[in-house]
Amino acid sequence: MFPSERLPTALGADLPIAPAMCADTFRRSLRRASLAHLKGTVTVLFPHLLRHACATHNYEDGMPL
Repeated sequence: MFPSERLPTALGADLPIAPAMCADTFRRSLRRASLAHLKGTVTVLFPHLLRHACATHNYEDGMPL
């Protein structure tokens, strides 16, 4: 999903290596999945919302800003 500067290697000789996912594909997939599965107050997820949620959880667990 996230590109790396290192060359990827497969776990086995016969396993193909999947290409990195582009940002638009991830954004659309996240939106579709959230609309299909989330039933609470937040029904649509965006990558930036995930970033804020991760930062909030880290802060609540004691990580400094």
